[in-house]
Amino acid sequence: MFISLDLETTGFDPIKDKIIEFGAVKFDLNGEKERLRFLINPGIILPQIITHITGITDENLKEAPPLEEKINEIKEFIGDLPIVGHNIQFDTNFLRGNDIEINNPEYDTFQLASVLLPGLPSYSLEILSHALKLEHEEKHRALDDAIAAMELFIKLADNFSHLPKKMIEHVHNLCKKTDWPLKDFLSSLERSEAEDEALSESEEPIAEEEPKKHEQSPHLQTILKTQESALFEISPPYNNLVKELSEKIDKDSYISLPNQIFKQIADTLPESIAKIDSQTKYLSLKKLEEFEQKPHFEDHEITTLLKLIIWKDQTKTGHLGEIIFFNQERILIPQFNIDENQTHPEEEYFFKRALEKDDSSPAVCSHQYTIEKNPPAKELMIFDSEKFSTELYFANSHYLKLDILLNQLKTLEENSTTEALSTASTIIFGLIGLFYEKFNDQNVFAPRATITEDILTTKEGKNLKSAISNLIESSKNLAEIKSEKTAILLQNWKSSLKILQDIFLKPDSENFMIWIEKDFNENIVIKSYPYCAKQDLRQILENAETHKIISENLDLNDDGKFTKNLLGLPQSLPLIKTKEKREDLEIFITQDSEREKDSIKNFLKTYLAQKKGNTAMN
Repeated sequence: MFISLDLETTGFDPIKDKIIEFGAVKFDLNGEKERLRFLINPGIILPQIITHITGITDENLKEAPPLEEKINEIKEFIGDLPIVGHNIQFDTNFLRGNDIEINNPEYDTFQLASVLLPGLPSYSLEILSHALKLEHEEKHRALDDAIAAMELFIKLADNFSHLPKKMIEHVHNLCKKTDWPLKDFLSSLERSEAEDEALSESEEPIAEEEPKKHEQSPHLQTILKTQESALFEISPPYNNLVKELSEKIDKDSYISLPNQIFKQIADTLPESIAKIDSQTKYLSLKKLEEFEQKPHFEDHEITTLLKLIIWKDQTKTGHLGEIIFFNQERILIPQFNIDENQTHPEEEYFFKRALEKDDSSPAVCSHQYTIEKNPPAKELMIFDSEKFSTELYFANSHYLKLDILLNQLKTLEENSTTEALSTASTIIFGLIGLFYEKFNDQNVFAPRATITEDILTTKEGKNLKSAISNLIESSKNLAEIKSEKTAILLQNWKSSLKILQDIFLKPDSENFMIWIEKDFNENIVIKSYPYCAKQDLRQILENAETHKIISENLDLNDDGKFTKNLLGLPQSLPLIKTKEKREDLEIFITQDSEREKDSIKNFLKTYLAQKKGNTAMN
């Protein structure tokens, strides 16, 4: 048996705010058994927004009992049964904040759904109800939402029981290595012996909607007819234009897109078109398998692991962007994505599949992939030069903090050398912290200590450089544990040492801005950022027979001279302007005064009533 419960409250603070409605359902996996519902008088006037959301008024609560009179009834109804709810911690924290002791197991349907249904765009109760065909509208009343959470919980349990037998057994085995609250529940669920009705329903072929017809982009022929390298000033959106170009250009050509546009358009492109993102965005099956061998999983580790295990058999791409990771789960992404320092990208199943079509079709790829791989192209089309430049700067930047070093050492065999290096790394970041405290610019909002060659000649700088040199020298002792298994891990450590060396021992202050700051958790962070990315862009463009840069604002009334200079492009590069002029644009300028407010309101009422189409006001 389980208890699904939900509360309506006067706000979000379990200490200051009050409960105004309690709703709960006692149930098992066959359905509802008993329910409890009542209003509670909070002793305060309700905020207007709460009445708007819930429909509960002060008049409704006038005759309701105070919470103190209902505490025993709540406790008796809940008993020691597991408590189910959507983001249930909110409700149980409110009960605890109002002197109702709760020590029951808590089963969060939000978390359970994110594990068992990876790939959804959201895990709100409304979205989940729609996805699972549960009859629940947005109620914001306690009992209705408790019933919805109960139905969702039962449906999720049913979905799990229809997973392949081997996967269920695999999940059961992994649950033995965690204290995650939901592990006992999942371990209790067995493979359904009934016909897979739930799956067959969900897998029924969905009638495909006929593709929406859209007018051909007016810029398509302009770009296709231009045989030479050029700049094109075109206003977004670019989705239709990209799709049309991908179907018309040579198979050895590439279309490079900002990450957001790539994510939006990838699934809408024909299957025949190669769609390639950075290798770091794809799941590494090898790393996933290695992670499974851990002797114990923390809560965020088991939730991440289970959603990946279920999702990997459903995804066509293996692109990690299909999954939503929450809170600490995000920290684990580097444990699962492809890292060329650990595995060869082209030996990884999902990334290999992404590359398969590249030989026989044009490729639509992300800016990050273009920068990382710089593939030779017959024609390279770059959309949004500003974001491409930002990616270039980011690719040549460095970021390092103590946790990164310590985690790299933890992945290696624990011995006297790794212990000594961990201690030395901690001491170095202590010295960097002292360096930061003395030399930061005392900026009120974001203090930072800029690294210059002069500062590094100070006593503090010399001590720091000496400690880093010793760390690099001591790291040579890691050769004793070098093997095929550790070679890649040691390469990661070597890369971090190079960052320390480049920043403090051989700083290139002419080409890089280098500084120390603190992150949101007050951890010391070292960063370096290039002043210019012209050379890197030139190398990419020279690897293509022709290049076309499509962006929104290239001409600043100077025939694109400033843009060309900023990007390091030849001034002779043609600029083709295709942006439409807005002949219908009307601009009204008013005074910001109390006296004119009424006349402005009256004008807008008349103007908007006569105006057809969309109107924007600021």
